[in-house]
Amino acid sequence: MSLFQHRPRKVATTLALLALTACGDVQDVTEPEQPRAAALSISPATVELGVPGETAELTVTVLDQHGNALRAPFTWASDDASVVSVNQDGVATAVARGAATIRVVSGDLSAVVQATVNTSSTDGVCGRTRQVRDALMAATNRDDCAQVSAGLLARLRRLDLSGPHEDTTSVSTPDCAEAIGDERAGETGACTPGPSGPGGTGMAFMDMVGADGEIEQITSLKNGDFEGLSGLVFLDLSHNFLRGLPDSVFADVASLDTLNLEENLLASLPEGVFAALTGLDYLDLSGNALTALPDSSFA
Repeated sequence: MSLFQHRPRKVATTLALLALTACGDVQDVTEPEQPRAAALSISPATVELGVPGETAELTVTVLDQHGNALRAPFTWASDDASVVSVNQDGVATAVARGAATIRVVSGDLSAVVQATVNTSSTDGVCGRTRQVRDALMAATNRDDCAQVSAGLLARLRRLDLSGPHEDTTSVSTPDCAEAIGDERAGETGACTPGPSGPGGTGMAFMDMVGADGEIEQITSLKNGDFEGLSGLVFLDLSHNFLRGLPDSVFADVASLDTLNLEENLLASLPEGVFAALTGLDYLDLSGNALTALPDSSFA
Protein backbone atom coordinates (compact mmCIF):
# COMPACT_ATOMS: atom_id res chain seq x y z
CA MET A 1 0.00 0.00 0.00
CA SER A 2 1.40 3.40 -0.92
CA LEU A 3 1.83 6.27 1.56
CA PHE A 4 -0.80 8.21 -0.34
CA GLN A 5 -3.39 5.50 0.17
CA HIS A 6 -2.64 5.19 3.91
CA ARG A 7 -3.21 8.85 4.85
CA PRO A 8 -7.02 8.94 4.63
CA ARG A 9 -7.31 6.10 7.17
CA LYS A 10 -5.06 7.97 9.64
CA VAL A 11 -6.98 11.18 9.21
CA ALA A 12 -10.31 9.36 9.69
CA THR A 13 -9.04 7.75 12.90
CA THR A 14 -7.90 11.09 14.27
CA LEU A 15 -11.25 12.70 13.51
CA ALA A 16 -13.08 9.88 15.24
CA LEU A 17 -11.00 10.32 18.39
CA LEU A 18 -11.66 14.04 18.41
CA ALA A 19 -15.37 13.38 18.09
CA LEU A 20 -15.31 10.98 21.03
CA THR A 21 -13.40 13.51 23.14
CA ALA A 22 -15.89 16.23 22.28
CA CYS A 23 -18.78 13.98 23.23
CA GLY A 24 -17.12 13.26 26.55
CA ASP A 25 -16.79 16.97 27.30
CA VAL A 26 -20.53 17.50 26.72
CA GLN A 27 -21.45 14.67 29.06
CA ASP A 28 -19.37 16.19 31.92
CA VAL A 29 -21.33 19.52 31.94
CA THR A 30 -23.66 19.78 35.10
CA GLU A 31 -26.80 21.95 35.19
CA PRO A 32 -26.91 24.51 38.13
CA GLU A 33 -29.22 23.49 41.01
CA GLN A 34 -32.54 25.30 40.94
CA PRO A 35 -33.69 27.12 44.12
CA ARG A 36 -36.24 25.15 46.12
CA ALA A 37 -38.17 25.89 49.30
CA ALA A 38 -36.28 24.46 52.29
CA ALA A 39 -37.62 26.34 55.34
CA LEU A 40 -40.86 28.06 56.33
CA SER A 41 -41.61 30.32 59.33
CA ILE A 42 -44.38 32.61 60.65
CA SER A 43 -44.14 35.84 62.62
CA PRO A 44 -45.20 36.72 65.22
CA ALA A 45 -44.66 33.40 66.99
CA THR A 46 -47.89 33.74 69.03
CA VAL A 47 -51.08 35.74 68.59
CA GLU A 48 -53.25 37.13 71.41
CA LEU A 49 -56.54 38.73 70.39
CA GLY A 50 -59.29 40.42 72.40
CA VAL A 51 -62.87 41.00 71.41
CA PRO A 52 -64.47 39.49 68.28
CA GLY A 53 -63.34 41.42 65.25
CA GLU A 54 -59.86 42.24 66.55
CA THR A 55 -57.21 41.30 63.96
CA ALA A 56 -53.53 40.50 63.72
CA GLU A 57 -51.41 40.37 60.56
CA LEU A 58 -49.19 37.31 60.11
CA THR A 59 -46.10 37.22 57.93
CA VAL A 60 -44.62 34.10 56.33
CA THR A 61 -40.98 33.72 55.28
CA VAL A 62 -39.80 31.06 52.83
CA LEU A 63 -36.06 30.28 52.47
CA ASP A 64 -34.33 28.18 49.83
CA GLN A 65 -31.63 25.54 50.40
CA HIS A 66 -29.00 28.30 50.58
CA GLY A 67 -30.86 30.40 53.16
CA ASN A 68 -32.01 33.01 50.66
CA ALA A 69 -35.54 34.43 50.63
CA LEU A 70 -37.70 32.69 48.05
CA ARG A 71 -41.03 33.66 46.55
CA ALA A 72 -43.30 30.66 46.75
CA PRO A 73 -47.07 30.11 46.86
CA PHE A 74 -48.60 29.21 50.22
CA THR A 75 -52.01 28.79 51.82
CA TRP A 76 -53.39 29.67 55.28
CA ALA A 77 -55.84 27.69 57.40
CA SER A 78 -57.19 27.68 60.98
CA ASP A 79 -57.99 24.44 62.79
CA ASP A 80 -60.93 26.20 64.49
CA ALA A 81 -62.36 29.06 62.46
CA SER A 82 -65.14 29.46 65.04
CA VAL A 83 -62.49 30.88 67.41
CA VAL A 84 -59.94 32.49 65.08
CA SER A 85 -60.30 32.73 61.31
CA VAL A 86 -57.52 33.55 58.84
CA ASN A 87 -57.71 34.72 55.24
CA GLN A 88 -55.24 34.07 52.43
CA ASP A 89 -53.53 37.42 53.11
CA GLY A 90 -52.48 36.12 56.53
CA VAL A 91 -54.88 38.28 58.56
CA ALA A 92 -56.16 36.45 61.66
CA THR A 93 -59.50 37.60 63.10
CA ALA A 94 -60.90 36.87 66.57
CA VAL A 95 -64.34 35.23 66.43
CA ALA A 96 -64.98 33.87 69.93
CA ARG A 97 -63.21 33.14 73.21
CA GLY A 98 -60.80 30.18 73.04
CA ALA A 99 -57.66 28.99 71.25
CA ALA A 100 -56.86 27.87 67.70
CA THR A 101 -53.87 26.78 65.63
CA ILE A 102 -53.15 28.66 62.41
CA ARG A 103 -51.16 26.76 59.79
CA VAL A 104 -49.43 27.90 56.61
CA VAL A 105 -48.45 25.39 53.92
CA SER A 106 -46.08 25.76 50.98
CA GLY A 107 -45.47 22.57 49.05
CA ASP A 108 -44.17 19.93 51.47
CA LEU A 109 -43.38 22.55 54.14
CA SER A 110 -45.66 23.89 56.87
CA ALA A 111 -45.50 26.07 60.00
CA VAL A 112 -47.98 26.85 62.78
CA VAL A 113 -48.76 29.66 65.21
CA GLN A 114 -50.96 29.46 68.30
CA ALA A 115 -53.73 32.06 68.53
CA THR A 116 -55.80 32.82 71.63
CA VAL A 117 -58.82 35.05 72.25
CA ASN A 118 -59.74 36.63 75.63
CA THR A 119 -57.40 34.57 77.78
CA SER A 120 -57.16 36.87 80.80
CA SER A 121 -57.18 34.70 83.94
CA THR A 122 -59.59 37.11 85.67
CA ASP A 123 -62.26 37.17 82.93
CA GLY A 124 -60.99 40.39 81.49
CA VAL A 125 -60.51 42.78 84.41
CA CYS A 126 -63.98 42.52 85.92
CA GLY A 127 -62.82 41.21 89.30
CA ARG A 128 -60.31 43.95 90.00
CA THR A 129 -60.63 47.00 92.25
CA ARG A 130 -63.28 49.25 90.72
CA GLN A 131 -61.00 52.19 89.92
CA VAL A 132 -58.35 49.86 88.46
CA ARG A 133 -60.97 48.07 86.37
CA ASP A 134 -62.39 51.34 85.01
CA ALA A 135 -58.93 52.75 84.24
CA LEU A 136 -57.93 49.60 82.34
CA MET A 137 -61.17 49.67 80.35
CA ALA A 138 -60.54 53.30 79.43
CA ALA A 139 -56.88 52.67 78.56
CA THR A 140 -57.81 49.82 76.21
CA ASN A 141 -60.91 51.56 74.81
CA ARG A 142 -63.31 48.84 75.94
CA ASP A 143 -66.88 49.30 77.23
CA ASP A 144 -67.11 45.81 78.74
CA CYS A 145 -64.61 44.68 81.38
CA ALA A 146 -64.75 41.11 80.01
CA GLN A 147 -63.43 42.41 76.68
CA VAL A 148 -60.09 43.55 78.12
CA SER A 149 -57.90 40.69 76.95
CA ALA A 150 -54.44 39.63 78.09
CA GLY A 151 -53.05 40.87 74.78
CA LEU A 152 -54.43 44.37 75.33
CA LEU A 153 -53.09 44.50 78.90
CA ALA A 154 -49.60 43.45 77.81
CA ARG A 155 -49.44 46.41 75.40
CA LEU A 156 -50.08 49.08 78.05
CA ARG A 157 -47.07 51.22 79.02
CA ARG A 158 -48.63 53.89 81.28
CA LEU A 159 -51.51 53.78 83.78
CA ASP A 160 -52.80 56.85 85.62
CA LEU A 161 -54.79 55.97 88.77
CA SER A 162 -54.24 59.25 90.56
CA GLY A 163 -57.21 60.55 92.55
CA PRO A 164 -58.93 63.83 91.65
CA HIS A 165 -57.19 66.78 93.30
CA GLU A 166 -56.43 70.45 92.92
CA ASP A 167 -53.01 71.95 93.49
CA THR A 168 -53.94 75.05 95.52
CA THR A 169 -50.43 76.48 95.18
CA SER A 170 -51.20 77.32 91.55
CA VAL A 171 -53.74 80.00 92.59
CA SER A 172 -51.83 81.44 95.54
CA THR A 173 -48.94 83.86 95.74
CA PRO A 174 -45.65 83.10 93.94
CA ASP A 175 -43.98 82.17 97.23
CA CYS A 176 -46.69 79.77 98.35
CA ALA A 177 -44.95 76.64 97.10
CA GLU A 178 -41.85 77.56 99.11
CA ALA A 179 -44.02 78.26 102.16
CA ILE A 180 -45.65 74.84 101.90
CA GLY A 181 -42.17 73.36 101.80
CA ASP A 182 -41.42 75.19 105.04
CA GLU A 183 -44.58 73.79 106.62
CA ARG A 184 -43.41 70.27 105.83
CA ALA A 185 -40.26 71.11 107.73
CA GLY A 186 -42.30 72.39 110.70
CA GLU A 187 -41.80 76.07 109.99
CA THR A 188 -44.40 78.79 109.53
CA GLY A 189 -44.90 79.80 105.94
CA ALA A 190 -45.63 83.22 104.46
CA CYS A 191 -48.90 82.21 102.82
CA THR A 192 -51.90 80.10 103.70
CA PRO A 193 -52.60 77.30 101.25
CA GLY A 194 -56.06 75.83 100.65
CA PRO A 195 -57.49 72.76 102.37
CA SER A 196 -54.95 70.07 103.09
CA GLY A 197 -54.99 66.57 101.67
CA PRO A 198 -54.34 63.41 103.70
CA GLY A 199 -50.64 64.16 103.83
CA GLY A 200 -51.19 67.75 104.94
CA THR A 201 -49.36 69.32 102.00
CA GLY A 202 -51.92 71.79 100.70
CA MET A 203 -53.59 69.49 98.18
CA ALA A 204 -57.40 69.67 98.16
CA PHE A 205 -59.19 66.58 96.90
CA MET A 206 -61.95 67.43 94.46
CA ASP A 207 -65.11 65.50 93.50
CA MET A 208 -64.57 62.90 96.20
CA VAL A 209 -67.92 61.31 95.36
CA GLY A 210 -68.65 60.41 91.75
CA ALA A 211 -71.94 60.54 89.86
CA ASP A 212 -72.77 57.01 91.02
CA GLY A 213 -72.32 58.01 94.66
CA GLU A 214 -69.05 56.06 95.08
CA ILE A 215 -65.80 57.54 96.35
CA GLU A 216 -63.45 58.33 93.46
CA GLN A 217 -60.22 57.84 95.41
CA ILE A 218 -58.82 54.35 95.77
CA THR A 219 -59.07 53.24 99.39
CA SER A 220 -57.48 49.81 98.94
CA LEU A 221 -55.85 47.55 96.36
CA LYS A 222 -55.62 43.76 96.13
CA ASN A 223 -53.10 41.30 94.79
CA GLY A 224 -53.80 40.69 91.11
CA ASP A 225 -55.02 44.20 90.35
CA PHE A 226 -52.08 44.68 87.94
CA GLU A 227 -51.93 41.14 86.60
CA GLY A 228 -50.95 40.94 82.93
CA LEU A 229 -49.44 44.45 82.77
CA SER A 230 -46.02 43.04 81.88
CA GLY A 231 -45.07 46.03 79.71
CA LEU A 232 -46.10 48.77 82.19
CA VAL A 233 -43.32 51.29 82.92
CA PHE A 234 -45.30 54.13 84.57
CA LEU A 235 -47.89 53.82 87.36
CA ASP A 236 -49.45 56.79 89.16
CA LEU A 237 -51.38 56.01 92.37
CA SER A 238 -50.99 59.44 93.91
CA HIS A 239 -53.71 61.46 95.71
CA ASN A 240 -55.71 58.47 96.88
CA PHE A 241 -56.74 57.16 100.32
CA LEU A 242 -54.50 54.10 100.44
CA ARG A 243 -53.82 53.11 104.06
CA GLY A 244 -51.88 49.98 103.15
CA LEU A 245 -50.56 47.88 100.27
CA PRO A 246 -50.92 44.12 99.70
CA ASP A 247 -47.54 42.39 99.83
CA SER A 248 -47.63 41.19 96.18
CA VAL A 249 -49.62 43.97 94.54
CA PHE A 250 -46.67 44.99 92.32
CA ALA A 251 -45.44 41.45 91.56
CA ASP A 252 -46.90 41.56 88.03
CA VAL A 253 -45.37 44.90 86.98
CA ALA A 254 -41.66 44.14 87.19
CA SER A 255 -40.96 46.49 84.24
CA LEU A 256 -41.96 49.62 86.19
CA ASP A 257 -39.41 52.42 86.20
CA THR A 258 -41.74 55.06 87.74
CA LEU A 259 -44.11 54.55 90.68
CA ASN A 260 -45.92 57.50 92.27
CA LEU A 261 -47.59 56.91 95.65
CA GLU A 262 -47.47 60.46 96.97
CA GLU A 263 -50.35 61.95 98.98
CA ASN A 264 -51.87 58.77 100.39
CA LEU A 265 -52.38 57.54 103.97
CA LEU A 266 -49.60 54.96 104.10
CA ALA A 267 -48.15 54.54 107.58
CA SER A 268 -46.24 51.31 106.95
CA LEU A 269 -45.12 49.09 104.09
CA PRO A 270 -45.25 45.29 103.95
CA GLU A 271 -42.02 43.37 103.64
CA GLY A 272 -40.98 42.81 100.03
CA VAL A 273 -43.74 44.96 98.52
CA PHE A 274 -41.25 46.51 96.05
CA ALA A 275 -39.05 43.41 95.67
CA ALA A 276 -40.16 42.66 92.11
CA LEU A 277 -39.44 46.22 90.91
CA THR A 278 -35.77 45.68 90.09
CA GLY A 279 -35.76 48.35 87.36
CA LEU A 280 -37.42 51.09 89.42
CA ASP A 281 -35.79 54.51 88.85
CA TYR A 282 -38.32 56.79 90.56
CA LEU A 283 -40.42 56.15 93.67
CA ASP A 284 -42.44 58.95 95.30
CA LEU A 285 -43.82 58.28 98.80
CA SER A 286 -44.01 61.91 99.91
CA GLY A 287 -47.12 63.16 101.68
CA ASN A 288 -47.78 59.89 103.51
CA ALA A 289 -47.57 59.05 107.21
CA LEU A 290 -44.34 57.10 106.79
CA THR A 291 -41.47 58.04 109.06
CA ALA A 292 -38.89 55.97 107.18
CA LEU A 293 -38.54 53.76 104.14
CA PRO A 294 -37.65 50.30 105.46
CA ASP A 295 -35.06 48.28 103.53
CA SER A 296 -37.27 45.22 104.02
CA SER A 297 -39.81 46.63 101.56
CA PHE A 298 -37.29 45.98 98.78
CA ALA A 299 -36.10 42.58 100.06
